[in-house]
Amino acid sequence: MNRTYRSIWNEALGAWVAASELDSARGKPNKSAVAAAVLAAVAMLPSLAGANTFVPGTTNGTQFTVSSCTSSGGSGTVGRTTTGNTNAYPVDGSGTYSTVAGCNSSGNNNLAATVYGAFAQVTGTGGTATGFLSSAALWGTSAGLESTASGAGSTALGFGATANALNSVAIGGAAGNGTTPLSYANSTIASGAGAVAIGSNATKGAQSAASDGIAIGGQSSVASAATSGIAVGRGATVNGAYGIAQGDGVVSGATGRNVAIGSSGTTANSATSAGGAVAIGRGQSASGDGAVAIGDPNSATGTGALAIGANDTSNGSGAIALGNNNSASGTGSVALGNSSTATNSSVAIGSSASATGTNGAVAIGNAATANGTGAIALGNVGSFAANSIASGADALALGNGSTASGTSGAVAVGAAAVASANYGTALGSNSTASVANSVALGYNALTTSAATATSGGTTTVSSATIGGQTFGNFAGANSAGGVVSVGQSGSERRIQNVAAGLVTATSTDAINGSQLYSVASTTTSSITSLSTSASTGLSSANSSITSLSTSTSTGLSTANSSITSLSTSTSTGLSTANSSITSLSTSTSTGLSTANSSITSLSTSTSTGLSTANSSITSLSTSTSTGLSSATSSIGSLSTGLSTNNSSVPRCPRRLRRVCRRLTAPSRRSRLRLRPVCRRLRAPSVRSPPA
Repeated sequence: MNRTYRSIWNEALGAWVAASELDSARGKPNKSAVAAAVLAAVAMLPSLAGANTFVPGTTNGTQFTVSSCTSSGGSGTVGRTTTGNTNAYPVDGSGTYSTVAGCNSSGNNNLAATVYGAFAQVTGTGGTATGFLSSAALWGTSAGLESTASGAGSTALGFGATANALNSVAIGGAAGNGTTPLSYANSTIASGAGAVAIGSNATKGAQSAASDGIAIGGQSSVASAATSGIAVGRGATVNGAYGIAQGDGVVSGATGRNVAIGSSGTTANSATSAGGAVAIGRGQSASGDGAVAIGDPNSATGTGALAIGANDTSNGSGAIALGNNNSASGTGSVALGNSSTATNSSVAIGSSASATGTNGAVAIGNAATANGTGAIALGNVGSFAANSIASGADALALGNGSTASGTSGAVAVGAAAVASANYGTALGSNSTASVANSVALGYNALTTSAATATSGGTTTVSSATIGGQTFGNFAGANSAGGVVSVGQSGSERRIQNVAAGLVTATSTDAINGSQLYSVASTTTSSITSLSTSASTGLSSANSSITSLSTSTSTGLSTANSSITSLSTSTSTGLSTANSSITSLSTSTSTGLSTANSSITSLSTSTSTGLSTANSSITSLSTSTSTGLSSATSSIGSLSTGLSTNNSSVPRCPRRLRRVCRRLTAPSRRSRLRLRPVCRRLRAPSVRSPPA
């Protein structure tokens, strides 16, 4: 039967319940039961003797020895009282509110000391030391074999754990194996004020030597200068103030406020104490103020350098490498994508893009290349054999397979566009600018420097010959500085929407179609007006020529008539003269002998003069043959008229005088010879012959 419990009526529940035999009905104590319990407790007190006391059995009486302390029987010491035999090294439990238990343990007469363990001791008020050779200072707590909390308010937990600075914490212990003994050198140590060291390792425990430093993990370490440093993980190390190292083997550098999170050699170290580098991931390295390396593994070196991804490297202030296997070296260089390379403050974006030119070269696209000073290459390899390449200084290549290879300032825009000359510009797919300072516009456009039947190229043009007429004095340079092509031979293009150009002797503007139309219209009007004026002028000229012809014909006719009349008069006069001479010879026979010679001479002279006159008349007739043909009939008529008037002799002397003058004109000698004859011939006319 169970005698410990019994059944009683519970009025509150209205049922029977099990109750201890020590309980009484209605709350009244069972005096006999209480007395029995007290006696049992007193009987057990000897077994609560010192924690380090071994009570041997009664059978063999074997003794247990701890350190140099020996025990006999079952007696020991607790507090300040002793029972039984005393030990060789009794504990020191002096100090108010103190508890000391253990062989050679001591509270060193400190207030509220708590000591458990052989050779454990408390060196300051309120200290607690638990474990063999453990030690605790003022308000310190140590627990574990050889643990030490020597800093005020410090805590050391674990074998060999050491917290020796104000409010420091060391948690963990050293470990050993068959060949490596337990060693204090392997202990976890927190030696800085407020430091925390947690963890242990077979080689070396966590070390936190800086104020407020935290080291968690085997081999983790916070250096003495690393105020508030945090090292978390096996082998994590913080060497600089406010640094953070988290992971296996990561290191936060000595300079600056760095953050290293990861494993396998991740390091972060800034250049100045105010700076801070960040390295996150496996095998990361961030060195420089604000340097950041994130991924697996990357390296960022320089102020503000950034490397994110895998196997990326950025080296230089502000250098950025993002992606896989990219490299950015030089201040402000940027490499993004896969296996891209940027140097000398250049930018490379894409797969295998390369920007190696100085002064900010840019390469964007698959395998794009910009290796000239300030060169820009945009585009991919695409379906073309060559990638986008800008190799000259300040060159620009945009488009798949475009190439700007001129030494300076070449620009190629469009798929497979090529600008191979200095400052050449090729705009459009397959366009080519191979002439310096020239532009090729449009698909398949081509520039040429050679003179051809359709192009002057860049050759000298100082004049032009059209229809045998040479034109020159052109404005502008005779030798072109470059050309602009909008097509090529066989693929010409029309330029549209051209504004009217300036039209002056010195203008070099382009002329549009409307201006040429205006010139052509004005020229046509002028030609029409000129034709009308010329027609009118020719008509007037024809009229004048006709009038001149008529006047000339009339004049010649009149001249012929005068000549005919003169000839007739001369003939008549000579006939009359002969008659008069004959009459005079008859009437004046005496003087005729003398006169005969004169008459003969006169006849000869007259004959000679007439011959000369005939010759002149013949010459005049030859030069005016057309007029003389008409004059012949007139002369005939005049001769007929004059023959009728032969009887009018008195008028002959005057006409004879004219004849004499004309006949004597060729020779002064002849005139002198004829004067006497003329005087004689005039006499008959003045003086009428006798009846």
